[in-house]
Amino acid sequence: AHTGRDAGGDNGLSARGRLQADELAQAVDRRFGLQRPLLLSSPMLRCRQTADPLCERWAQPLQLEPRAIECPAPDPAGLPRQRWLDEILDGSWTQAAQRGERYEPGYTQRLGVWRAQLLQMLLDCRQDCIVFTHFVAINSLVAMSENSDRLLCRRPANASLTTMVVLDGRIALQHAPP
Repeated sequence: AHTGRDAGGDNGLSARGRLQADELAQAVDRRFGLQRPLLLSSPMLRCRQTADPLCERWAQPLQLEPRAIECPAPDPAGLPRQRWLDEILDGSWTQAAQRGERYEPGYTQRLGVWRAQLLQMLLDCRQDCIVFTHFVAINSLVAMSENSDRLLCRRPANASLTTMVVLDGRIALQHAPP
């Protein structure tokens, strides 16, 4: 849980969010035991703060990964990010790109580049990684793993764990919250 609804801002975690991050660190620690995957995070504050308890528990540094950033919204003057998300979440990636073009010419390409970079981030991992990222980014990866155009494939809770594997140059969903 973050401190505000302006998901486009760099809001930090609320007290509830910090508690969820602590619980996630405990769950991940139990799951991985002595294994220490690489810890990657979106540069956004709420992702870094979600990672902090695990980094402290494992005495392991966090590597910022710019490709794990939140989905870009079109850049028109005065369009609040939350309104944009409300417009697109129940649709498809194709529809999101088309709607984005109405606000920002060239948005289809910018969205496609973001999704390709997000996918490449996982494909570039040469060892087990834990990536602290965002709701829409997780849904983009799940959609690509399922070869789906749906934008909203899952509704992962804050500080939840979605597991993906890379097999033969493709990503596959191993586990995700419903």
